[in-house]
Amino acid sequence: MHLFKENRSNINRGYYSDMFDKINLKEKKFRPIKAKLIFAVVAVSSFITFIIIILSFNTQYHRDVRSLDEKIQQIKESTISSIARVVWNLDIPYLEVQAESIAKIKDLVKVSIKDPKGQVMVEKYHDHQVQDLDAIDSDKSNLRTYKFPLYHDDSANEFIGTVEIIATTINIRNEIYNRQAVLVAGEVIKTLFLSFLIILIINFYINKNIDQIIEFLKRFNPNSIETNQLNITRKSSTYDEIDILQNEINKMIQQINRLNKEKELKISEQEKKIEMQQIAAITSAKMSALGEMAGGIAHEINNPLTIIHTNTKIMEKMIDKGIINNEIFLKSSKNIIKTVERIGTIINGLKNISRDVSNEVMTKVPFKNILLEVISLCEERLKENQIEIQCNLNDPFLETQLSCYQVQLSQVLLNLFNNSFDAIRQLDSKWIRIEASKNENWFVIHFIDSGNGIPKDLREKIFQPFFTTKEIGKGTGLGLSLVYGIIKNHNGEIFYDDQFENTCFTIKLPLEG
Repeated sequence: MHLFKENRSNINRGYYSDMFDKINLKEKKFRPIKAKLIFAVVAVSSFITFIIIILSFNTQYHRDVRSLDEKIQQIKESTISSIARVVWNLDIPYLEVQAESIAKIKDLVKVSIKDPKGQVMVEKYHDHQVQDLDAIDSDKSNLRTYKFPLYHDDSANEFIGTVEIIATTINIRNEIYNRQAVLVAGEVIKTLFLSFLIILIINFYINKNIDQIIEFLKRFNPNSIETNQLNITRKSSTYDEIDILQNEINKMIQQINRLNKEKELKISEQEKKIEMQQIAAITSAKMSALGEMAGGIAHEINNPLTIIHTNTKIMEKMIDKGIINNEIFLKSSKNIIKTVERIGTIINGLKNISRDVSNEVMTKVPFKNILLEVISLCEERLKENQIEIQCNLNDPFLETQLSCYQVQLSQVLLNLFNNSFDAIRQLDSKWIRIEASKNENWFVIHFIDSGNGIPKDLREKIFQPFFTTKEIGKGTGLGLSLVYGIIKNHNGEIFYDDQFENTCFTIKLPLEG
């Protein structure tokens, strides 16, 4: 029944929204897979290049240092014995020539020839303009010193001096640095080229397909029972993980569709059960309300029947006596017609209130018509209990046309009258007042009685199903719950209004346009 159906799609949408909120993507910063892979390639390539450069530098450095050591060893084998003979003969000019020839060799810095006491006999630098080792290497970390003793003969019995050769590895390092710079430049170019190729490959084989999957999943409705299949456009004679993923997603979609169909069937069956229960509850509450009014309705019908009976008897006696008085006959017939119409109004009201509303459609009707129909059912009962109905039936606001379910709105007013009757029947001051007003968007009804209001601790419970303050057996607890559901079904509002001194329920119904 449309009055009580819930919007399941909104509920499901809210459920999936809650699921995705748990992932909380807003706390993360988006980076595409391409960027992550490129960063990984660059990082790994840079790390590998760094390791290669370190290993290559150490390998080349030690190789070139060994080459320098071998060069010094050759100088020792070819020159030291000759220098020893020149030192023995004290041929200083020739000694200087030999020292200078050695000092000119690449990577050598200084050649010194000393006597047995360590005094310098000859000293030559590779660069004649540089006569200080600090100018070559201030911390001496790149300098290597080689010392070779000099003997008079091969027997090594008579020590005659020392040849000291100082070499530098600065040139070796610089040459290696230059070669490494070329290597680094080559690695950078290789990395950039490799990254570009990776982008193309990733985009062709992965990203393009992932984008299709993402677009499909964005459009996919998990609540739909229609079969929508993911179809990735690819040109390949083989299959890979993307194809497997596509198949698994389609299997999942088929399973979701199957579950949705089963869920729809179960929900439909459950809705039918709930609908039947709700109709039974409405009928029970409706019959309870009509039962409460039964005594008043009996009086409401009995009194007009008495009037009809009395007027009929008067006319019958006049006819039996042969008295023909058109004026009295006309007056009696008018009373009978008026009374029959009164009974008809009551009967129609009962029929309208009690009829099935499951297939009722919205119609436009003046609010006054609905109000008068309900008052006709309640009026006699209220009069018997000295309860005054205060309502200006000439109020133009009561003529407002409402697009509504007429029977359901009558049920709302009937329940409010019954609740007020039960609440105020034992009071000294007993009255019910209906006020109407409207603005641009709403038609507003204030239903007020002479009660002293509802306690604050009960106000939040009064619209709950089966909540009642009446004695056991005198109330179902469904009245205000049904009233609340009907008003909500009209996209309206109902609430306890504490702006009034007495008990007041305010109803707001939307106006068209």
